[in-house]
This record gives sequence, structure tokens and C-alpha cells, in this order.
Amino acid sequence: MLNDVALIAPDPLMFHVAPDAGPDVTIGLLKTLFDNPATYFASMRHLCRVCLNTYGVGSHYFDAAKMARLTNLISGSGSHYSKPIRLTELGIRIVMAATRLQVDLLHYLLYTGWDERQPTLRGPLCTYRQVCNILCNGGADKVKHTDLVRGVRYALDAHFAEVAEYQQLHLSLSGKSVRGVTVWLERLCPPAMAEGQFTPRRDCPSELLLLALAWVYRDQLPSNSLRFRDMKLSLDRSHREALCRLCLLDADALDPLLDQAIDRHRQYLSDDGRGAGGVRSLVLHRLPSLADDALLGRAKPGAEC
Repeated sequence: MLNDVALIAPDPLMFHVAPDAGPDVTIGLLKTLFDNPATYFASMRHLCRVCLNTYGVGSHYFDAAKMARLTNLISGSGSHYSKPIRLTELGIRIVMAATRLQVDLLHYLLYTGWDERQPTLRGPLCTYRQVCNILCNGGADKVKHTDLVRGVRYALDAHFAEVAEYQQLHLSLSGKSVRGVTVWLERLCPPAMAEGQFTPRRDCPSELLLLALAWVYRDQLPSNSLRFRDMKLSLDRSHREALCRLCLLDADALDPLLDQAIDRHRQYLSDDGRGAGGVRSLVLHRLPSLADDALLGRAKPGAEC
């Protein structure tokens, strides 16, 4: 088994999200690799042909692996002159996660995969995050692709104002790029999109909410779980909004869902009352991680969507 660092050369700066690299295709590719550990997949064409025969998805092999590569779920260049395509450790964990969680866990990886400190890497994941943020900030509404494209362009211009490579780029972004994001939101459990309508969720997996807490407070938490100790998290307005954006939640649903997460995952989280100005506090006991089976839904069964 391989580590989580995919052995892939970085893509040129781009921001298009391929609609043919959605959750059905991505999960189908992961399952195909998982089901055939002894098969030498030397090309994406070969992998997608097997995936198409088995799961009925993966006909657009050029786009099919885009999200899996960007989130380090698969490795290998798909070239006869390099290493074969394989699942990484992270890819194995995702494919073995409870079915009810898989798309939400992939959404978490897509939303958090772009890093402001390395802005020219994983540009499509920056687009993914901006689309989610714009939709969540706008509340329940019919999705207008032209407005979303305009909003994403504005956000990218702001984020990359000082990046010379971006200033020289002829930005390729269209309604197809937006569709490349919304196809994922339609498959969340529960969904945030249906029939072209975005609706902030009233529910989400408690596992996703725990992972979201670790990401939203990432600048305050140690990256090494061995150095982690109980830590108080103050849920001020900015942190609450960030949690809702990542989990695509209605703001009124956040506190009940945090209560539910506390009840289900006491080893991770407990309530710490309210401080100055009525700001709620939590205590995080362990660093949430996809390395923990409990956050893959494998510790105890859950309902399927």
C-alpha cells in the first residue's frame, strides 16, 4: 500500500472542475482499484474500461480521475513509462468507509484540498470551495450558473491578485465548471442540491462536523495527534460561519448538530458552556482524523442514504 502523497507531477494552473469527474465516477474508480489489487493498470483508459464494465461509469477517461488525483486518493501517472495507478492509503480508507459517509468525506477532501499557502496548486479545488461558499452565503435559492461563474471569478481575482502566474492566465471557467461542483452537492447525505435548487442542510454526518472542526480551527491545533491535548474551542461568529460553509449547513442547525456530535463522539468532544457574550465553547479531546475508523463509520453501523 502507498502513502498519501500521490506520485503525480503538478498540473498547470487551472480552475475548471470537470463535471464528468463526479462522485459516481470517483467512487467507481476507487472501488475498481480496490477490487482488483493484483491488476496492473498502466493507463486511465484501461482503468476506466474496467470501471465502466463493472460499475457503469467512467466513459470520459481524461476527466474521470481528476478529483481522485487532486485529493491524493490514487497515485501513479497512468503512463507505461511510470508507476501503475494504485490506491493510496487515503484512497483505501475512503473506499472502505461506510457508504452513507463516502460522498461527504470526499466533499470534505475537495473543500479543504486547496491551500492558501500554495495557491497555484489544485486550482480546481479552489473553485470547488468558492462555489460552496457562494451558495452557502446566499442561502436557499435557485442556482444561476452565470451568476455563480461571475462570483467565482471575482473571488479568484481577489485570492490571486498577487500571483503572477494567475495574472498571465486566460481563465477557463464556465457553467460546466459550476456543474462540476453541484453534481457533488446533489449526492451528499442529505443532499444540498436538488433539481437546480440549493438548500442549506439541516443535517449532516457527525463525522463530517468533527473533521470540519479540526479544519476550521487548524491554525490553533497541533498537526501531530501525539502532541494533542484537550483544547478549548470558542465558537465565535467567524468560526460558526466557516463550519456552516464547509458542511453546507443552515446556521440554525449547527448547535443541535454539535449536541448530536457530542453525544455520539464523547471521546472527541464535550460541551464547555458559554463564555463572554454568550459565545459557546467546546472542548476537543482528540484530533479528528481520517486515520480513525470511528470517523469512517466503521466503529458502529449507521443508516444508509
